[in-house]
Amino acid sequence: MNKEDKYTIGEISEILNIPKATIRYWEKEKLIKLSKNKHNNYREFNLFNLIDLSDLKFFRTINIPVKKLINFRKITLNNFSKLIDDASKKNDEKLRKYKNIEKKLEGKKKNINEISKLKQNKYIYEDIDIEKVVKFEYYETKKTCRYIENINSYIKFQDSRNSFKEIRGLSVEKEFEDKNILWEKEKNIKFISFLVKEYVDLNYKNNIKKDVKEIQKKYKTGVILSKFLISAVEDDKLIDFFKAYVEIIE
Repeated sequence: MNKEDKYTIGEISEILNIPKATIRYWEKEKLIKLSKNKHNNYREFNLFNLIDLSDLKFFRTINIPVKKLINFRKITLNNFSKLIDDASKKNDEKLRKYKNIEKKLEGKKKNINEISKLKQNKYIYEDIDIEKVVKFEYYETKKTCRYIENINSYIKFQDSRNSFKEIRGLSVEKEFEDKNILWEKEKNIKFISFLVKEYVDLNYKNNIKKDVKEIQKKYKTGVILSKFLISAVEDDKLIDFFKAYVEIIE
């Protein structure tokens, strides 16, 4: 391959994996200047055009606007540096967003797998993955923002020793400061977990009391923390799935 080699638009498209229409558009917008075969008037590409198109492809991949790439080979070093810095900042922000999306997707997958696990094992004796629960009201802006950002932080707080009254809670890290603490993790506390199905169209009827009473045939129980997993339709019914942790008092 040398600077005298000539390529057709089809060959260039295949080499660089750039659609022919995109190459024609870049030519129309004066991002590249091409010569034409004097015999058939077809576009001809040389090695320099190939390099230019490769660079343009990269610049467009990092979302530098087409208008800023006109005569890009004549851009000064300072302007070129600013162009790259601006693109880098924008792409860093996009990368953070994509990582956040990926994290949420992994969380959804984990919750779906958790539901399958709990379906296969009715009661599981295990440690709890919640550090602290604070009371949560929707008018509390700070907490509502946390809830919207991570809906799986929603916790139903109940005490099996006190009428099973339900209090809306939010799972937070240990360092989170709040005057309305419902529960904090302590050492040597043991839990049994089970799957909760809450039927949205049946006034949120669920199986918490029934399963806790079954567990109480063998153990004394205390606090119940039900962690929201996902909402989905099963057997034509909309269900909110939770993972309930029941404190075992020995």
